[in-house]
Amino acid sequence: MKKVMIGAIIFFLAFIVFGFTVPLISETSNDERVILDHTLLAYSAPMCFDQADFTNNIDEGTIRLAQDIGYEAESSCTLENMSTEKKPLFIVWFTA
Repeated sequence: MKKVMIGAIIFFLAFIVFGFTVPLISETSNDERVILDHTLLAYSAPMCFDQADFTNNIDEGTIRLAQDIGYEAESSCTLENMSTEKKPLFIVWFTA
C-alpha cells in the first residue's frame, strides 16, 4: 500500500512540474474583440486603431467574425497583437 501511495505522489508531483514547464502555443481567442471597417473590408486590433486609416463606417466584432466574412488585417501592428504565444500547459488549459 505504501508503494502505491508513494508512486501516486511522485506521479502527481511530476504532473504538476510538467504542467508548469512544458510550453504550448496559445492561439488568439476567437472571441477577441476587433474593430471592423466595412468600407475597407479590414479589421484592426483595438490597440492599433489610432494608427489605422479607417473610414467612418466602423463596427465592433470578434476576430472570428472578421475572418469568416473575409476581412483582412489592417496592418502588421494588428497581426503582431493578435499573434500566438507560448504559455505553460496549465495556463492554456485553465484559461481557455
